[in-house]
Amino acid sequence: MFWVCRFLLGAAGGYVLMTFIGMQAFVAVLSSLPLTRRHRKECPEFNATRACRRIAGVTALSAFLVILITVLVLRYAPPHAVTGFLLGMIAAFVLSIPRMSPNHERNRSHYESAYADCYPPADPRAGQSGEKK
Repeated sequence: MFWVCRFLLGAAGGYVLMTFIGMQAFVAVLSSLPLTRRHRKECPEFNATRACRRIAGVTALSAFLVILITVLVLRYAPPHAVTGFLLGMIAAFVLSIPRMSPNHERNRSHYESAYADCYPPADPRAGQSGEKK
């Protein structure tokens, strides 16, 4: 019975890790890069270099954290917890597949505000960074 608790806790940990940290890397690569290309075509003055650097930073940091935590779990957790952890990560990935699309409304609105400083000052989207004036 104790192994069931370890399995469930591992599954919950894997799901939470992938949902809050790992998905950021997937969304950055699979959604933000196509949105950057699209905005570059719509607005030639859009600073795509700055946006790509930010996407690379988010992807690298998220991937590093997920890999580090996964290695620690694989090294120190019992086998039942490791199995649950990996299944939890897979479940989080599968359930978040629709969110990885560049056409997802939440991604487009978040992109507009997160990358507002990449637009030229004359563009109306340049002031949407979420800062209070």
